[in-house]
Amino acid sequence: MPLLNVPLVFAFLNIIAVYANPTGAVLALVVDLQSMLQIQYVLQYATHLLTAICLGEGGYFSAMEEALHRVGTIFEKIDVPQVPISPPPCRLLWCRCAFTPGTAFLEACVQRLNIALGLQFIVLVSRQALVERGLETEWSLILTFGSIIPTFLMLSVNMTLVPLLQTLSLPLPEQQKTEGIRQKQSKIIVLVMSALHKVVKLLIGAIEPGCLWFDIHEVTFLAFEIFVLALLGHRVWVPPFSWALFKDDKGKLIAVANKTTGSYEETRSLIAKMPAALNHQDLEAVMQGTKTLEQVSAAALTR
Repeated sequence: MPLLNVPLVFAFLNIIAVYANPTGAVLALVVDLQSMLQIQYVLQYATHLLTAICLGEGGYFSAMEEALHRVGTIFEKIDVPQVPISPPPCRLLWCRCAFTPGTAFLEACVQRLNIALGLQFIVLVSRQALVERGLETEWSLILTFGSIIPTFLMLSVNMTLVPLLQTLSLPLPEQQKTEGIRQKQSKIIVLVMSALHKVVKLLIGAIEPGCLWFDIHEVTFLAFEIFVLALLGHRVWVPPFSWALFKDDKGKLIAVANKTTGSYEETRSLIAKMPAALNHQDLEAVMQGTKTLEQVSAAALTR
């Protein structure tokens, strides 16, 4: 699914939720589908970063395993120290304080996301079965707790894999600025719409078992959050990747890439000036702390 379409799908599901029975199977299905969409978003975001890195290394990949191996090998070839896991509470999700970048770690992250999708699907099926039998209210606290487990798995990847890949991809300052806004969009989806909402449900369920106030009014909160997501999405996923249209070289790139009036050679020349990933020497310097990412980004403009 294109990342630009994520707010659209959220909005579609939210519209269904508005007209659904608050205690019916449809609303329960919508909530669980939104949870699965959030996990899928993190997986797609990681895939997008892997694609950018592989392009910088000379080409696309045919399968996820190939991408993980190619990117993992980059980290294994350079002298990279163990990376501390931050923020500190995230260390509980990994049961360790640091990790070593490499193919094994990347594969473990993708495996966690796949497990999270599977667990969330089990919660979806279980909730539908309980709703049909009129037992969903009695089991609501357990179901909410069960849905938090895949959320924590998703968070553990979003807090470690995504920042690691962002260090390697998109070295230019303007690209880093766009990537920073993408991080904000990701935090709204992963931290606010997923983790925060589920923690609120869990607390309300613990204080007042069977209370469905937040379940009924959640669509109101989601409507505002989806609006913000859509605005950020058009800034970071639609060329020319800026609030103002046709700014600097971006407008020129769109013009020369036009299939009827553009030029293939000019397009290749402009794209070649926009590196998609750090070179290995700069990556090693950033990972070892001898250079900052800002210093490397500024140097990339002069090359």
